[in-house]
Amino acid sequence: MNGKVTILLLAVCMALAAYLYVVPPPKEVPPDIAAKRVDVVNLVSREVTGFSVFKNDGATVEVTRAETGWALKQPQLALGDDIVIGQVVATLTQLHADQIIEKPVDAEAYGLLAPSLTIIVQNTLGQAALIRVGDRNPSGGARYVQIDKDPRVFLVSDPVLDTIDGWFTTPPVAPTALPALPKAP
Repeated sequence: MNGKVTILLLAVCMALAAYLYVVPPPKEVPPDIAAKRVDVVNLVSREVTGFSVFKNDGATVEVTRAETGWALKQPQLALGDDIVIGQVVATLTQLHADQIIEKPVDAEAYGLLAPSLTIIVQNTLGQAALIRVGDRNPSGGARYVQIDKDPRVFLVSDPVLDTIDGWFTTPPVAPTALPALPKAP
């Protein structure tokens, strides 16, 4: 190994060690905020085997866990971007609501009769969670969500729903490898 590269790697390691020493570890969520959080979906992300997303116009995105990582089945067969899909699965399986509407008067008022997105998450036990994503709230910062047959409506401000919605225009396909650089003479 080149001496300059070794010195550079040593400097990076020392800088990382200094950062970890100086910066305090993350604190737990304060109790007042944790009390306001309500689990909408509570699955174990490593047990998720795949999920399908249906848009109300008929478009579909489907991903499945393969032996080598995530694979895209719809709208095309391709290797999935493991990082992007993994982050979405981790967030989606621990989705939290900012507010709950215990007794909604009319599901149509929240856009849940014809949801903009319907997400079906499958796990290793063969179980599935159905998530219906409706309209945005009046301020536009959150979406109305309903789970399975639960009559309650949840207000969810997590950007993971926008990320999933974006997959209809830009599917989470694995990035292509860069070509090898030519060897120096």
